[in-house]
Amino acid sequence: MAKDLILAPTTALDQPLDVDRLVEAWVSGRSPKTVEAYRGDLAAFVRWRGASSIGEGLARFLSGTMGEANEQLHRYRGDMLDRGLAPATVNRRLSAMRSVVRLGRRFGMVQWSLEVDGVKAKAYRDTRGPGLAGVAKAIRTAGAQKYAAKAARDIALLTLLHDNSLRRNEVVTLDLEHLDIYAGRVWVLVKGKRERVAVTIHPATIRALEAWLKYRGREPGALFFNLAWTKGGKPNTQRITGRGIHHVLKGIGADADVVLRPHGVRHSSITTGLDRTKDPRAVQQYARHASIETTMHYDDNLQDLGGVVSMAVSEALAEALGERDTFPK
Repeated sequence: MAKDLILAPTTALDQPLDVDRLVEAWVSGRSPKTVEAYRGDLAAFVRWRGASSIGEGLARFLSGTMGEANEQLHRYRGDMLDRGLAPATVNRRLSAMRSVVRLGRRFGMVQWSLEVDGVKAKAYRDTRGPGLAGVAKAIRTAGAQKYAAKAARDIALLTLLHDNSLRRNEVVTLDLEHLDIYAGRVWVLVKGKRERVAVTIHPATIRALEAWLKYRGREPGALFFNLAWTKGGKPNTQRITGRGIHHVLKGIGADADVVLRPHGVRHSSITTGLDRTKDPRAVQQYARHASIETTMHYDDNLQDLGGVVSMAVSEALAEALGERDTFPK
């Protein structure tokens, strides 16, 4: 005789829903910039739901059923697309919701998961960068500035950004101790990483940095200063900010009649790397994209593929400049 089928009772939550504790755990260990972005994504969703706070909106959302939650997120996705938000923005906000629900499920505060897919975005090359000619023109313009110290700093800043496809924050967080002139490398705090990685720098980039160090000095601290002059006529030696870098490049670009922005410079260098090396795998290393696989990481450790691309990109700029002896003496 077949045994009667006994249905197990629905599993109760392991822990009561505590939204404040969940959000605190969700952002813990992340950089202030990332925390700000994540909280912004949550705030955008709860505003759409008409809630007055993240806590209230998430509590109502997470207390519902799986079907209700997925239906709401599906409508939220459609509304964002109807409002013309970029696919990257839509996907980031959906990812934030999936991530917080996943952690709530792991903590036993939620029993279900979200199954709303992101938006397929077409991959493309950003053609809004200044290109080699634009970067070369900007460097010449920076070198012609009235104050030699500012000229040296701006050339070093532009050269390092371009030749190593650095992000703004990767430059902002550099201290003098992270620069190894003799080994030809700089230790960069890469986006999404907790420890710095060594990035190979070209001899021309080193010369530009050495020219700046003559004015900066060898005191410990930020590699790049703000350098805005105070009322007393002394330079401001506070660490340059991301907004400060944007302002510096925008000013040089205006003088050079070139659209110059930090991420545009990065895109130009990546495009040049692809054009010159014909090796997407190496360029992926060079750009330090988050999608680099473990085997690629080991491969770069053995062959220094990022360094190879850095040399090619820097030499391409040297060709565009005609020479690299434009640094202030």
